[in-house]
Amino acid sequence: MNLYFVLLFAKDRAAKVPPLPFRRLLRVIVTSVWMLLIYRIYGLNKAMDRLKSIRCKDPVRIKNPLSEFLYARRVMVWSQFVVSLLNAGKIDSFLRSLSLCASLKKLGIPAQMVLGEKNDDHVIENLHVWVELRHVPLNESWEVEWHFREIKRIPERFDVH
Repeated sequence: MNLYFVLLFAKDRAAKVPPLPFRRLLRVIVTSVWMLLIYRIYGLNKAMDRLKSIRCKDPVRIKNPLSEFLYARRVMVWSQFVVSLLNAGKIDSFLRSLSLCASLKKLGIPAQMVLGEKNDDHVIENLHVWVELRHVPLNESWEVEWHFREIKRIPERFDVH
C-alpha cells in the first residue's frame, strides 16, 4: 500500500510509534555529528561519498509503513537538534537533510536525499534539499514536490534493508 494513503487514512486511529532506545539515539547523535564534521573538514564530495557508503549492521525492523514513518520522524527530531546545536545561525536544508539521511541509513531505514530545483516563481530558493522515506517527504511537507523539480536522488537507487 502506498505510504501516502496510509498516512491519509490513519489520521483517525492512534498509531503506535516504536520507542527510540538509548543505543539507537546515541547512534543518531554520533552519525549526525560525524557527517557534519566530514562536510566541514573535507567538503561536499567527501560527504556525499560517505553518505552513499553508509551500511547498517543492526537494522531497525518495523513492518508497518506508518510506524516506520513515525519512527523516522522521531529520529528526525534528534538529528535536527544536533544540527541546530552545532550550526547556530547557519542551518540550511542541505545540512539538515545530510544529517537526517545519514542517521536513517545507519539505522537501516531506506531514506533518500532529494535535490530539487525551483519550479515556481514565488519560491525564494533556487535549490532545496529534503529527505524522502519510500518516496514520501519526511522533513518537509508533501507539497515540496510541487514547488521544486527533482534533479538528483542520493543514493540513486531505493535501498531496502
